[in-house]
This record gives sequence, structure tokens and C-alpha cells, in this order.
Amino acid sequence: MDQPPMTMVPTISDEVRETLAVLETVMHDVASHAATNQRDLGQVAAVVADLHHQVEDTDQTVAEALNGVLSMAERLTTVAAHVEEVEAETQEVGRVADASRQYASRAEDAIQEIQRTMALLDEHTRKVLKISGVIQQIANTTNLLALNASIEAARAGEYGRSFSVLAEEIRKLADQTRAEAQGIATDLDAVVHQLAQARSISEGVGEAVTALSGAVTQSHQSFTAIGQVIHDAANQIAETAQLGEQQKQHMARVGQVMDTLTERFREVSGQVEHITGEVQKTALAMENGYQALESYTYEGWVPKALQDAEEAARAVEGVLEAAVREGQVSLSQLLATGQYVPYQPAEIQQLSRYIDVSRVVGASSLNPPKYRVPYEHTVEPALNRLMDEYIQRHRWILFSVVDLNGYVVACAAVDRPSLTGDPAEDDRNRFKRLLPHPSWVRGSRTGLGDRVAWLPNHLTRADFSAHGVSLKRPETPERPLVQTYIRNNVTVMTLLSYPVHVENERFGAIMVAWH
Repeated sequence: MDQPPMTMVPTISDEVRETLAVLETVMHDVASHAATNQRDLGQVAAVVADLHHQVEDTDQTVAEALNGVLSMAERLTTVAAHVEEVEAETQEVGRVADASRQYASRAEDAIQEIQRTMALLDEHTRKVLKISGVIQQIANTTNLLALNASIEAARAGEYGRSFSVLAEEIRKLADQTRAEAQGIATDLDAVVHQLAQARSISEGVGEAVTALSGAVTQSHQSFTAIGQVIHDAANQIAETAQLGEQQKQHMARVGQVMDTLTERFREVSGQVEHITGEVQKTALAMENGYQALESYTYEGWVPKALQDAEEAARAVEGVLEAAVREGQVSLSQLLATGQYVPYQPAEIQQLSRYIDVSRVVGASSLNPPKYRVPYEHTVEPALNRLMDEYIQRHRWILFSVVDLNGYVVACAAVDRPSLTGDPAEDDRNRFKRLLPHPSWVRGSRTGLGDRVAWLPNHLTRADFSAHGVSLKRPETPERPLVQTYIRNNVTVMTLLSYPVHVENERFGAIMVAWH
């Protein structure tokens, strides 16, 4: 294992050392406040972003509602126009129906008058027919009397000749009268028959006209009722259209307010981003200040953490390279970054060599999840023991070994408590987990540059190469990184990360934290 020389530090006076210690304390306070502000601003930004999205969604909904109201208003206007046309047509039909009802009523009256006239005519015709019968009887009697007179005249001889001629003429006149009376009777019978037919027809026509008059009257009433309904509907539609116009105006005002509110949220978001950027600059300035302090030895936490991290990195490199030499694991397995497989239920028991899993054996999954890696169960026991040793030196909050994605390869026992099945409790156990906090991932990639510092925590070595980052050990050792880190969004701590290599290839980093 090639180890670069320890950093040479200049000799300084006790007064300067005391000043540096005070400066570190001040920097720690500033960095802590900056980290807290970053956390709070992040929460504010999240709330503002959420509200901004909600306002935008509401604005979109209002716009859609306004379009709907506009469309509804247009449709109501069109419907109102159609209803007015229908109302006018219904009124016209009502007028026609009323006129038809009047015509039918007059026709019904006329038919009734005709029926009365025909009844009188039938009555008079029958009287005439009776008179015609009397005339026929008189003619028959006259004819009989004339015949008797002729007979008596013949008996009288010469004296009755002139009377016989008169009787003959009377008989002829009686025959002619009887014939005419029979003709009149025949004609009157025909008239009576035709009158009966006409009366029957007129009665049918009268019934039809009466039915027609009733139907027309009912139609008139129906159209009058329909006209009233349509009139009422037209009034309601007109009122609805007016309300729609008012609603359109209200929605337009709401839309203006929402647009203004959206613009205000954009401004607030911009201000929050600006403040966050300024706070990040402060945090970066503190990181640069910590790096400047690394060059000096004084009674402060940074020199202690740097010394322990540097020694631990060499010890970890020794464990890893010894495992490769002894055939416990291959170098390619150790360097297989990004290959994480969640522990399955049947595999949970295997974790018992590191932690108490008695309460989660048989569980369908682990929450938060733990991951297997290609070098599983090879170097973890020795590395865990190292972490337990180093964390006790200065009572550090945490002391861990991570790979390039922040995967916790090994950690002290304080970060390996028993698993309970309660996600909130088990979140305290960080062993074999991918911790996604940006500062944690950034620390695992200490010295590799900003191109990959903030990338997701599932990169392979090929991904690093694709971003132009070499994972070979550099000739000039990478400088450690000191950040202010808020664990679990609650505990503010200072986190120092120091690079770890194996066979001159970057493996990950040592993480040391204090507060």
C-alpha cells in the first residue's frame, strides 16, 4: 500500500493556536447557522414551490373554468335566441290554432243551422207529400165520379150528351191531376230520401266539426300552455345568461388575482433562491476556511478529526488490500460501485453477524432497505471493529467507511442498533444503507470535483469516467472536505470526509462527524 506523506504543518505560537481554536469555534457557529438556514430555506422553498404549483394548478383550473363559463355563456345566448324563435313560432302557432278554433266554431254553428234548415225542409216536404196524397185521393174520387156521370149521361141519351162530354173532360183532368200528383209524390219521396241522406251526412260532418273544434280548442290550450312554459323558460335562460355573464366577470377577476398571486410566488421563489444562494456561499466560505485550518496544528476539532480520519483511511486501505492479497475478495469486487441488491426476507438472518435482527426475521422487507454488494461479508467485520476503535478516541458522533455513492460499508456500533421493524427506529441503523443526503454523498466523493459531487447516489465507475472523472490515486493527495451537516434534518454536526483508496484506485471515504 502506497501511502502519501502526512501533511507538513508550520510551527506556530501558542497565541496563534488559541486564536485558531477560537476561529474554528466561530466558523463552526457560522457554518451551523448557515446549515440551519439552508435547511429552513429548503423547507420554505419546498412549501413555496408546493404553494406555487397549487396556485398554478388553481390558476389553470380557473382559466379552464373561465373558458367553460365563456362557452356556457355563448351557448346560453344561442339557446336564448333559439328559445325566443321557438316562443315566437309557438305564439304564431297559437294564433293559427286560435283562428282555427274560431273557424271550427263558426263551421259547427253553420252545420247546426244547416241541420235545422234541413229538418224544417224535411218537415215541409212531408207536409207537401201528405197534400199530394190528398190530391191523388181527390183525383181518384173525381175520376170515379166523372165515370159515373158518363154512365148516367149515356143513359140519358141525346139529353145527356153534353153532360157526358163534360164528365169525360173532368175525368181526363182528374187522371192528369192524379198523374201529376203521383209525379210530385215520387219527386217528394226522392227529396225526402235525399234529405235523409243529407241530414245523415250533415250529422257526420257536424260530429266531425264538433270533434275538430274540440281538438283545435285542446290544441290551442296546449299551445297556450307550451307558449307559457317556453316563455318562462326563456325568462329563466335569460336570467341564467345574465348570471353567466356575471360569473364570467367574477371568474375573470379571480383569474387576474390568481395571475398576480402566481407572479408573487415566482418573486418569492426567486428571493428564496437568492437567499439560499447567499447562504450556500457562506457555507462554501466556511468550507474554504476549514481547509485553511487543516494546515495548522492547534487544540481544535478539525485537526483531531483530520488526524483520526487520515490514520483510519490508511488502516482501512490496509484491511482492503490485505483481503485482496489473501484471496478473500477480488479487487474488481471491491471496486464494483453501484451494484446494490436489496436484502430479501430469506437473507435477513445473515445480518445477525453484525446486528440484532431477531425482531425482523420473517419480515417481508426491511424499511429502510439494506443492500448487498459484490464483496458482501468479506471486509465488513474488520472494518466495523476499526470504526468502533476510532469513534472512541474523541467521542465522535459517527465514524464510518462509505463507497463513492455514500453506501455505508462499515460503521461504529452506535450506528448499528438492533432492528425493530419500526421504520422510524430502524432509520437510526445506517449500516449497509444508501444515505441520499446531498452532503453525505458529496463527502463520499471528496476530492473528485463538483462535476460529480451532486450527482445521484447510484453511479458506477463507468459513470464517473463518462463525466471525465479519473478514479486513480492522484500524485497530489486529494484534500479532505469539511461540511456542516444536518443529520435526520435535526442534529447539526460538522462532517469531515477523507478519501480512501485500494490498489491506487478510489474506493470511497472515511466520514467523521462532531458537534
